[in-house]
Amino acid sequence: MLIRNLRYAIRSLARAPGFTLTVVLTLAIGIGANSAVFSALNAVLLRPLPLPDSGRLVKLSDRFPRFAASVAHRPDGSVAQRVRTK
Repeated sequence: MLIRNLRYAIRSLARAPGFTLTVVLTLAIGIGANSAVFSALNAVLLRPLPLPDSGRLVKLSDRFPRFAASVAHRPDGSVAQRVRTK
């Protein structure tokens, strides 16, 4: 029964090459976009930070009326990131 259904599907796709091309291209674009989004999210959100003891990373921030600063310190006391905006 499965073999008969597969033969029928292949014959149907061979009779309509435009539809077959559209389906194949749609699947290829969808799979490619899904892979690209997952790769970006994996690199940014899912992997741990490339720092020793990254779980102990602390972010301290203060806000002033004319100046905003955000500083993240590593466990050894060194500054990991400093962002200033005016």
